[in-house]
Amino acid sequence: MKILSQIAELFSTIVTEENYITTNKLDDWTSFIVKFNKSYANFKELQHRKEIFYQNKGFIKNNSQFLAFNQFMDLTLEEYQEKILKIGDFAAKF
Repeated sequence: MKILSQIAELFSTIVTEENYITTNKLDDWTSFIVKFNKSYANFKELQHRKEIFYQNKGFIKNNSQFLAFNQFMDLTLEEYQEKILKIGDFAAKF
């Protein structure tokens, strides 16, 4: 749990382009990485995945009757298709 509090503290001190981080964003992101036991190679990758997470969150919010939060929230559509659906190789053949 000590590492989680350190992560939360780190996120609370980071200033985004808009010069703020809302509490809801911190809670959503932290909950996501804890719930799905996410880890990333480095801070740059973590920031990249966090951006994707919030893009996906916005998309889900606008299409909520069909979509839900899940362990794939930090993947782009292309990554999801390639890694999870395995259609990258199939699509390349056509």
